[in-house]
Amino acid sequence: MAAVNLFELLNGRIFRIPDYQRGYAWEEKQLVELWDDLDEIPEENGAHKKHYTGTIYLEEIQPHENEKWLSGVKFYDVVDGQQRLTTISVFIFELLKLADAGHSGESKEDLIKTYLCKINSSGKSPIYKFSYAHSDKKL
Repeated sequence: MAAVNLFELLNGRIFRIPDYQRGYAWEEKQLVELWDDLDEIPEENGAHKKHYTGTIYLEEIQPHENEKWLSGVKFYDVVDGQQRLTTISVFIFELLKLADAGHSGESKEDLIKTYLCKINSSGKSPIYKFSYAHSDKKL
């Protein structure tokens, strides 16, 4: 797959961290390095330039029964890059807690639905973009 920006990566996708993956292990050093890396992305003509932040390898999977109401959404196991992807998810969560709206006028609720979770029509049982999941695969 070609390089994608964060919106393209997160839009229309749900990520599962299979149980055979190690748990979240980044400490302050890795968090600071990632944040500094993101913070130093140069701007050109008012837009951030493309920047390589690392590889994320995904494997498409089938949704669970209670997730099938999500049409047009694809589900993926995160095979590589889960530390980075999880950290970026936490950054987004923290930034959205502070936001009133997006740069293009999206509401805070729209931003949450794009970047953090999908909510069914009943308003119950949100499906979060990132979560751990049981896997039948053996390594």
